[in-house]
Amino acid sequence: MEELLLQWGRIAGIVAIALGVFLILYRRINLPKASRKHSTLIMWLVWSLFFVGIAIYFLFQYVEPESPKAEIQRWEEGISVTYPDNGEFSNFLMGNRGKTIFLSPVIDMSQSTEESSEIADLIGYMEGVHHQQSDDVGGIDLFQEDSSLSIPLDGLATGEFLRFKLLGSRTLSISYGGTGVVQFPINGYFKVAVLAYSGSRVVFELTEIPVSMASRIK
Repeated sequence: MEELLLQWGRIAGIVAIALGVFLILYRRINLPKASRKHSTLIMWLVWSLFFVGIAIYFLFQYVEPESPKAEIQRWEEGISVTYPDNGEFSNFLMGNRGKTIFLSPVIDMSQSTEESSEIADLIGYMEGVHHQQSDDVGGIDLFQEDSSLSIPLDGLATGEFLRFKLLGSRTLSISYGGTGVVQFPINGYFKVAVLAYSGSRVVFELTEIPVSMASRIK
């Protein structure tokens, strides 16, 4: 529709210029004369058409059309904490920094090896929470109590962490299974921020947003 109006504006402008020039010459040379009233009326109509055409042209030349709303990116493969995914989820977050994403279905903190237990004990590392596997309260227990604690994303390297800012400071529920399966179901929309810390550490901060707000972004 915009392109059609733009084309018609160009045509109307050109036609009006041609007619305007013709009428100016018509009044200057000795051709059969119409009444002054009719001649003036035609002149006003022609020049009005000219200015309307020019206005339409410049309107669509300089007024940016509304950009289509971006589709929300989705991560539905789960977030693996104790068994790192070689940076796949981190790369996804980095590519969507400043944007809204959808996460589902679980944060996986399953433990079946000594290394996976050591990784789980890094929960809360960026907040200065120090604990050991032998203590009564481990990293997973602390995360169950406070889901805003940082979670390691790159295993024992301590270079990349994930932190949630959940609506109403709520906590995530925990789900246990056989052979050390520990998962926190998660399902929702989050705004991605990337925070840089000393020692080349990065924290991906995910702020939960209401579904009603996320629907406006779609």
